[in-house]
Amino acid sequence: MIYHQPHNSQGNYNYNMRKYENLSWAPHFHKNFELIFVSAGEISVTVNRKSYILKKKEAVLVLSNQIHSFSIPESSEAVVIVFSEQYVPKFASSVKGLEGESQLFSLDDSIYDFVCHYMVEKESDILMKKACLYAVCDQFLGCTKLRSRSDTGDSSVNSIIEYVSANCTRDITLQTVAEEFGYEYHYLSRLLNKGYSISFSRLLGAYRTEVAIDLLESTSLSMSEIAIRSGFQSVRNFNIVFRQITGRTPKDFRI
Repeated sequence: MIYHQPHNSQGNYNYNMRKYENLSWAPHFHKNFELIFVSAGEISVTVNRKSYILKKKEAVLVLSNQIHSFSIPESSEAVVIVFSEQYVPKFASSVKGLEGESQLFSLDDSIYDFVCHYMVEKESDILMKKACLYAVCDQFLGCTKLRSRSDTGDSSVNSIIEYVSANCTRDITLQTVAEEFGYEYHYLSRLLNKGYSISFSRLLGAYRTEVAIDLLESTSLSMSEIAIRSGFQSVRNFNIVFRQITGRTPKDFRI
């Protein structure tokens, strides 16, 4: 089962850093970039069905909406940093619609120490985070050749995901999206299920929930107004889908 992570698809300088050991993460995807590098031992990472074994100071940079998973044994440690494109807008623009021939690359000693000090050992301000992330992205570009996205065997899947993300607050359906891309209704449904193991309604609900979370946390709008602005048909539908996606109620995000 491949699943979407709504909390790692939000923009507005979305960022989180975690150190993990003895942990496996199932195949998933999200809009934001994800940097995974090894600080001790070795780990396995899979990106778009291509598997890598990473040793200390080796890294993988997962680009927007690439399906990925990782496994970290008990004797190893990895750092996982998820960050939205606002931190590296020039890099994000340069890799749009592209991927590396290999997502694996090595961090120079100076870059590794720089990132560990300012992003792992201490909490840095946004300018220092940008500096660290641009240094990593530059290292990535210097170690791999870019090519058109292959993703799951059909490059249009990524375009569909991006279209749904950008238009989720509108009254779109599987039928209207299929017409937008020149597909038949049933073909588009099979395409999403084959590539991402996710239904159109689940995908649309996930992106609308992201919009709702942002409004819940940043405004004092009523629940009905948030539901409408997020693209939901009713407050009841809003509450049902929100709980399915997050496991919580919209009111929980107001506490």
